[in-house]
Amino acid sequence: MRIIFAIVLFLNTTASLPAFLGPHKQGAYIEVQKQDGAIIKGELLAVRRNMIIIQVSSYGSYEFIDLSDIALLQIQKKSRLLGASLGFLRGSITGTVIGDLSATSISHRTKKRTITIMGGAVGGLIGALFGHSKGTPVNKSETYIFKGKSQVEISAILSEINSKARIRD
Repeated sequence: MRIIFAIVLFLNTTASLPAFLGPHKQGAYIEVQKQDGAIIKGELLAVRRNMIIIQVSSYGSYEFIDLSDIALLQIQKKSRLLGASLGFLRGSITGTVIGDLSATSISHRTKKRTITIMGGAVGGLIGALFGHSKGTPVNKSETYIFKGKSQVEISAILSEINSKARIRD
């Protein structure tokens, strides 16, 4: 039983190791509506003085979009559901193993099962809270309108968008 505990603890620790080392920087997922009505979706790689660079999600190529061609830009936020689900799964597995190990000295079968289940439930809830805190609210997006804006307003928008790019100036 201790070997199983050690394996589960090792897997949970190594699976969360990248989170301790620092997040992998990824640009925001954006949707750009051009002046001609074309829509381009993908990851925001970089913001330059007169263009933005997007890695298009449908075929993996790069789009260089001139700022004068942009009518509207929308930044999609990530969902908290995935983080909460993975946190719940990892927490419940760890909690179940810890609950089972702590209940090994109890001879009564019903009490042992109850402690194991409670360990899984408590661990799952704690894991879900930690996983939920890493995301942002579901279906939240930021919209920036470029059409009809002055150069000063566009510069302010660009500085805000730049913080969401994979490669920042």
